[in-house]
Amino acid sequence: MGEGRMNDVIRIDVTKYVHGLQRVQLLKPEIRRKVMPKNVVVPDTQTTYWWHVAQLPAMNGKHHIVQYEGVIQKGSENLVHHMEVFHCEVPSNQIVPFYSGPGQSEGKPKELEACRRVIGAWAMGATAMELPEEAGFPVGGPGFSPYVMLEVHYNNPMAIKGKLDSSGIRFIVTSTLREHDAGIMELGLEYTNKMAIPPHETLFKLTGYCIEECTEVGLPEGGIFIYASQLHIHLTGRRVYTKHVRLGRELPELTVTTTTASTFKRSEGFRSPSEYFGMTCLWPGDALITTCEDSTLNRDNATIGGFAITDEMCVNYVHYYPVAALQVCTSSVETRALNDFFTFVNKWDLDPTNPKAGDRANYQSIRWTPRVFQSLFTGPTGLFTRLR
Repeated sequence: MGEGRMNDVIRIDVTKYVHGLQRVQLLKPEIRRKVMPKNVVVPDTQTTYWWHVAQLPAMNGKHHIVQYEGVIQKGSENLVHHMEVFHCEVPSNQIVPFYSGPGQSEGKPKELEACRRVIGAWAMGATAMELPEEAGFPVGGPGFSPYVMLEVHYNNPMAIKGKLDSSGIRFIVTSTLREHDAGIMELGLEYTNKMAIPPHETLFKLTGYCIEECTEVGLPEGGIFIYASQLHIHLTGRRVYTKHVRLGRELPELTVTTTTASTFKRSEGFRSPSEYFGMTCLWPGDALITTCEDSTLNRDNATIGGFAITDEMCVNYVHYYPVAALQVCTSSVETRALNDFFTFVNKWDLDPTNPKAGDRANYQSIRWTPRVFQSLFTGPTGLFTRLR
């Protein structure tokens, strides 16, 4: 009787039986879960972040997500820019009210503020993310809230009206638990209006820091193993890389990619812990430095950090295990220092800036003289060289 076990499925060679009846389970597929809105009417505006609350199906105990992928409705390929699924970290007996609408709208349920832990991310160009055999994203089990929130970034520059969309993210889930719970950590720059890239630059660098003080308190004593990465930039982005520093010594680069398109690009080349552990293990007290290089030769004014595709982002989602408390480790310009800068250029260059006008309006009111450029981006006094 030829029998073998693979992936918890028993295979039996029935050709060796002459007669008789044998009951066998020929296939035991892992569970496929989808998190999707139903027939969203895509707003006829260029940029919309749509939030949709969903409840995961009931699970008998803890499970692990072992793979996820974007599922794009046919005809929406040019509208869906990126998607993320956030777990709502509330008590398991607390109800998160249903919501399906623009994320920037007023009157959203306050409970959505708890939906922050990323368990899946996709954007144009991304393929399925398959987790290593030793790790999975935990879902279900005692104390686990079943509520998640799907965020879909619709990019609709042609203001198409009446388009229905039900794109989302598919999870493949197993009850066969793996050794470690996995997590996702966001690195790079906060995508706020405080971030800016000057015009007419061939290749301009901006850097975000995950500093030693953060990893010292946010990572487990034994460190974490980083096995994959998704890097995200918009239209001006050309290159992204993350450097790894330990005790003042630079280790080999963690991730690097070159691209001319907006994407969540998965970095390849990560190996198993036994092969590559020394270079991809992040210890408490290590630092990660993520740099994005942008080209603004065809832009006559500053490119501002933000959510629209015409704005810019500099993000590296690193996938790792075991899961840690540190979920976001990014940096930005200090608000008061930036307001002091806007006051300075108003006084000395007579630019029509005003701290009350807002960062975006102020950046777009600046004449990019050598003095302004140096004050923001160069030398020990440059605001963007002192990001923390």
